[in-house]
Amino acid sequence: MLHEKETSPALLKAIEEAEAEDASAAASSALEDRRISATIKEARRSFDMEAKLSADLAERRAALGSEAYMKWTKARAANDFSQFEDTLGRCFSTVAEVARARASSDSCEDLYSVCLDEYERGMAAGRIEELFGEVEDKLRPLIDAVLSSPHAPSAAALSPASDSEAFAVEDQE
Repeated sequence: MLHEKETSPALLKAIEEAEAEDASAAASSALEDRRISATIKEARRSFDMEAKLSADLAERRAALGSEAYMKWTKARAANDFSQFEDTLGRCFSTVAEVARARASSDSCEDLYSVCLDEYERGMAAGRIEELFGEVEDKLRPLIDAVLSSPHAPSAAALSPASDSEAFAVEDQE
C-alpha cells in the first residue's frame, strides 16, 4: 500500500510540477528557496528509488521488516540468536534484491555501494574501506600499547551489576 502511494502517478505529477515551478523561478539565493529546491530534489530521488522496485518486492521488504523486528526482540530477550538467524539471512537476501533493482543498469556499481548510498549519499564502498583502513592504522598502535601494558585496563565497566551502580549520579558530580 505504501509503495503504491510512494510511486503513484499523482505524486509523480506533483513532483514534476514542483520541479517545473522551481526551475522557472528566478535564481535566488534566499535560504527558503534553497530549502524548497532541496526538498523537491529529495522527493524526486525518493520517488525514483521506490519506482525501481516492483510492488511485490516492496511488499515483501515491508513485511519482512516487521517480521524481523518481532523475531529479533524475541531472540534478544531469550539470548538465543539462532531464533533470528534464518530471518536475518532473508533480510540480507532482500536487501541485495532491492540493491539489484535500484542499481543503474549502465553502472558497474557494487551492491554495497548501492545500499550505502541510501544512508551516506555519494559514499562508495571503496572509500569506506579507505576510511576504515586509516582508522585501523591509527588505532593499531594504541591497541598494541594497551594490550602490552603492565597496567591492564579494568573490564568492570563492561559488566556492571547494574547501570545505576556503574553510573551512580553521586559519582558523576
